[in-house]
Amino acid sequence: MLHHVDRILVAVRSLDAAEQNYINILAASRLEDFESQWLNAKVRRMALGTTLVELCEPMGDGVTQAHLDAFGEGLLYGGASTSDLDGFAKQLAANGVRFMAADGRLYLEPKDLYGMPLVV
Repeated sequence: MLHHVDRILVAVRSLDAAEQNYINILAASRLEDFESQWLNAKVRRMALGTTLVELCEPMGDGVTQAHLDAFGEGLLYGGASTSDLDGFAKQLAANGVRFMAADGRLYLEPKDLYGMPLVV
């Protein structure tokens, strides 16, 4: 039901500083900026080769800020794609996998995936 891993989400303290790092070192390029209510973060989507990196800067308390407080900057979620998000949500529920539907995505409970934070 999943097609492929297509992105990573990275918690950062500064979108601008992180963007420059990804441009200078990895030749990434900016695609768009948006806000995520679930992450309570400003998100900068960047192309990195054939995949995407979403840099996430917290706008206050929430998922992104909690990650920064506990672990510092770094991997927040891995991301995968599906052509049937509703069908995938039903499959998850049928298998007892907890998730939060927000921002047009499914944020899966890492504890149900042996510690792997995944967004679809």
